[in-house]
Amino acid sequence: MPGIPGAVKIEFIRRLGADWRDLADIFDTRVDQQEHFGRAADPGRAVWDWLSNRDRLADLPAALTAIGRADLATLIEGHQPDPAADAVDFSALIDERTEDFVGRRRLARDLWDTFDDPAFGSGYLIVKGEPGIGKTALLASLVQRYGLVHHFNSVLTGVTSAERFLRNVCAQLVVAYRLPYRRLPDEVTADSATLLKLLGEASRSERVIIAVDALDEAADRRTGNNRLLLPPALPRNTYVLLTLRDTEGIPLYVDERREMTIDERDPENVSDAREFIAAFLARHQAIMTARLSGLGLDETGFAAVLTDRSEGNFMYLRHVLRGVRDRTIGGDRLDSLPQGLQAYYAHLESQLGVVHGAAPERQLKILAVLATWPEPLPVARLAEFAGEPSDTTAAVLRRWAGFLNRLDGAVPRYALYHASFRDFLAGRLDLADVRSQIALSIEDSLP
Repeated sequence: MPGIPGAVKIEFIRRLGADWRDLADIFDTRVDQQEHFGRAADPGRAVWDWLSNRDRLADLPAALTAIGRADLATLIEGHQPDPAADAVDFSALIDERTEDFVGRRRLARDLWDTFDDPAFGSGYLIVKGEPGIGKTALLASLVQRYGLVHHFNSVLTGVTSAERFLRNVCAQLVVAYRLPYRRLPDEVTADSATLLKLLGEASRSERVIIAVDALDEAADRRTGNNRLLLPPALPRNTYVLLTLRDTEGIPLYVDERREMTIDERDPENVSDAREFIAAFLARHQAIMTARLSGLGLDETGFAAVLTDRSEGNFMYLRHVLRGVRDRTIGGDRLDSLPQGLQAYYAHLESQLGVVHGAAPERQLKILAVLATWPEPLPVARLAEFAGEPSDTTAAVLRRWAGFLNRLDGAVPRYALYHASFRDFLAGRLDLADVRSQIALSIEDSLP
């Protein structure tokens, strides 16, 4: 529940006292987590921060009432923010993913032609494609261009829950379509009923499109429901534009659906890849002109080599173009450039040296912790889980900065930049062993 005044938070923590244990029980926190709260200098503040990091503050009033602290529930409810405060701010991600975006003109036309099809009065439009093909960038560009209600799932940054999706999207609907609600109902995350109600109201006068990225990264409750509690049927004139790797293994029980695939071999994708390369060369004209001269290539020849080696994968192009510019890859020849994204990650490993005393294997194990833990981690916690010194861990993060997301705050936290890198680490290391290492670290920290 963003927007609660600091004075209210302080008063809540002061008055909660020993009832923090009952509150922790209501939220089904693990025994080790409760032990962590108990060791904190201020357990009430630790519980508050834990709830805040998981977007669970909105559940506080009901939980407080359940433990007999209606006084604190009233304190919190008296400062409920407007619905806009429940929306997740994805602006940084959207700006970053659209900064280099080019092409996809035919695909965008095809998407809108589908929405305009009279035979498709409502439903789900699914865009499939391999990791790194540009699905997130496409969706971000459409959100930016049309102001779509949106939600970007990411297992790497911990944005995976149905609760977070429902609260975010419902809040955006209220704000974007000026629906007459001062706050979201308490049961907004219980099921998709509130979402359907708001969709029905918003679509009375205009078409509503919700953009949802990476459904395959959303948490799977295994309850027979769709991921994110997506409703099987949508009100007339409402649509959900979904992206995911593949529909295999991701059940989606819906009445109306259409599908499109971004194929790396498609001539338009190849053309978009060339346009992406040309745009990069134009943005870095001086340095890239010198680099191409040293490589003995003109722009056409350079684009031909990278388009072929990338196999139409934009994540490959993003990393390799920067590597060529910065002279960290390619040297004076491009003959050694790997073929395809996963081969590129393996090539990087083969070029690794020792970083702050950590051999390549140790570096990958540090990064593998980020591949297994369900939310971004600060350096100290990452080092603890990996069994490495903090200074070594920080040095490894600096070395791999181009493949990481840094979430700034009072204490910066880190996550992998893209799921394809997680896939590489999963193929290179046994992530079950990494999880066991994390579990042992947690056990060792308990009194």
